[in-house]
Amino acid sequence: MTQIENCVDSIPLLSAKVSEVEALELRAIYEISQVVGSALHLDKALSQILYVLHTTLSMERATLVLLDETDTILSIRASYGLTHKEDKWDIFGLNEAVCMKILQTCSPFVVQDIHSEPVFLNMIQYQCFLSKDELSFIGVPIILRKKPVGVVAVDRLFGPEVSFEEDIRFLTKVAILIAQFLKLHQTICCKEKSLMEENRSLRAEVRRPHSRRNIIGASKAIYEVLEKRTRSLKDLEREEVEAALRRHGWVQVRAARDLGLTQRQIGYRIKKYGLRPPGSG
Repeated sequence: MTQIENCVDSIPLLSAKVSEVEALELRAIYEISQVVGSALHLDKALSQILYVLHTTLSMERATLVLLDETDTILSIRASYGLTHKEDKWDIFGLNEAVCMKILQTCSPFVVQDIHSEPVFLNMIQYQCFLSKDELSFIGVPIILRKKPVGVVAVDRLFGPEVSFEEDIRFLTKVAILIAQFLKLHQTICCKEKSLMEENRSLRAEVRRPHSRRNIIGASKAIYEVLEKRTRSLKDLEREEVEAALRRHGWVQVRAARDLGLTQRQIGYRIKKYGLRPPGSG
């Protein structure tokens, strides 16, 4: 059989493999879009997205980091497939040097085997955790409003039989979906903060001695409506403070930053509403 005949015979197999990859991509995109459309909490949704990549594709390890509001501090917001020690040391290589390279260039960063990449090998604290098997690294930027805000990185998505270019192409799509979710999350947070501010203004107005006298046609029913509205907004504030604390593992500094409050303000609200971490009694 000639070389040309061999190539012709391999075309159906190649087409089948391409179709299989496309089917996996469509399934993963669909499931991720379901997460983005229904998730209420940022960190939980990001973790679910990484889990989808594992269950639908061949991904075994992943890390997702985001910049804070000052664009200076990177923090791990979700990971998959890492042990406690690996997660603590950021074994997957998402150190500041690697992340900043991806963020500054707004370009993917690919290493076929991190054992041969100096930027990984020079990090002595990671070497005790590295296995001897080949471990790839693919990182792409998460871009929101034409600005890099984070990095999502995986080992592989489709396995060794599929090119790195295909991994990069699909992971870039995933990063776009994550950026859309971040945009939605920011919009929701802004609305929540606006409602909290309205809550504070209404409570202050109701408490003013002359406020009720200025209501035309004031009656007991109107006062009850005002009180009910105030209680409703108070419940909303409590729920949002508690939700922010859960999102950030009950770290008050991060929760306060998320809500646009000072540490003193969030401390006051925690005490006011009697909020406690789960299992603290």
